[in-house]
Amino acid sequence: MTLAALAGLVTCMIGLIFGLLLVRVSILLGVAKKDDVLAARSHSGSSFRAIAKGDVNAYRSGKRDYAVAAGIAIDRRTGKLLPQGRVSDELIEPLL
Repeated sequence: MTLAALAGLVTCMIGLIFGLLLVRVSILLGVAKKDDVLAARSHSGSSFRAIAKGDVNAYRSGKRDYAVAAGIAIDRRTGKLLPQGRVSDELIEPLL
């Protein structure tokens, strides 16, 4: 088997796994209660990119939002501390 054929096979497998993951997520969101989905969306914001980067805001109206798991990361380019946040497991659990 050549290297190009192996690379094509690996790419195909990754695409298949990603596709199955998307199907599973869409099925889960299809059966989840609308109130739970809206609650998770209101805490996470509307941008999937922000969620994937951990840029969910841990504060709402000046108060700590405990539905968001907060942390700190270091920006490698500048060396500054950056606040990080993700939707907490307790908020996601009813969706699954």
